[in-house]
Amino acid sequence: MENKYMGYAGGYELRYSMRGRPFYVWRKPMPRIGDQILDIVVYLYHSVDEAKAGEKIDGSGFLVGVPSETIEETSTIYAVTNSHVVKKAGKSPVIRLNTRDG
Repeated sequence: MENKYMGYAGGYELRYSMRGRPFYVWRKPMPRIGDQILDIVVYLYHSVDEAKAGEKIDGSGFLVGVPSETIEETSTIYAVTNSHVVKKAGKSPVIRLNTRDG
């Protein structure tokens, strides 16, 4: 049986017990990500060529700016991702990000 609520923001999700009996659980809605945050996404690749082509993505993450304690109005930018992405993409040292000018 297909769950007609999948893909919607919140709602009941059909699941099955270990014995195969169907039951529903409430799935919380995913909050909307602000447009300004969408501009800080990075993608991890094995090579520069794959990154330029946008092929064979190995993982994703986001950028964080940490203000400098010694130089005013300066930040250090870090790329952040999950540990499972690092383990999977550990041999993917290339980060691709989209700039304002493309």
